[in-house]
Amino acid sequence: MDEQGGRLVLKEGGAFTSARICGDFDDNDDDGFDDVASPTPGAGTWEHSTSNVTGEDDRVSTVHLTFTPGGVWGQYEARGTSKNPVLWAYIGDPDEGRLCVLERADDRGKE
Repeated sequence: MDEQGGRLVLKEGGAFTSARICGDFDDNDDDGFDDVASPTPGAGTWEHSTSNVTGEDDRVSTVHLTFTPGGVWGQYEARGTSKNPVLWAYIGDPDEGRLCVLERADDRGKE
């Protein structure tokens, strides 16, 4: 969940559902604008990957969402633990410091 009550549910097998989640989304239309709202309710596929940061020994874990239909996508950095994961992304220009943070909901046993 994010601070405004947005909800993302990552399911086994690579599917997800969402409602009003924060994030920095793109629709691949190459119009120069990346300020696209997430479809709500939304659904699609997700992928997890891990890579090295260029020039550093640290590994970065990311979760990439692709909404279907439409192809709107967003990506979050993954932190925390498997019991208490945190997904986060900058919204817009990272120099502005606007963050989207998704944390595991307290009612995790209900889904």
